[in-house]
Amino acid sequence: MKLLNLIADVLEKSGEPLKQGQIFALLQKHPKYNECLEIKRVDNPASAVARCLTKYSSGSNPIFGIYDANKQNHKKYFFRNADLTEVKTDSEASLHPYLAQFVKERFNVFSKTINALK
Repeated sequence: MKLLNLIADVLEKSGEPLKQGQIFALLQKHPKYNECLEIKRVDNPASAVARCLTKYSSGSNPIFGIYDANKQNHKKYFFRNADLTEVKTDSEASLHPYLAQFVKERFNVFSKTINALK
């Protein structure tokens, strides 16, 4: 089971916005918690939960909403969207040809690639 699905299940069943620590505590009690490979492969499971919440609470179609009633308190998350499709990310290297084309057409400038691995 994916961590995204576990978090969505916990938030959907809670019926109210929850802080990250509350979400993690409920995840640990979830019957399918031990089946989640994303939790097992990290040293700090709470950080995996934080990354997942951050990743899926932004963008054009976020799965989790952020309820921030008070700036002094931590953010509270709620289940917003039932569309649990994976967010696809492209590598920077695969986007470079598009950037180079844009810069050439817009500013008549040739861009140069710096490969940090080389």
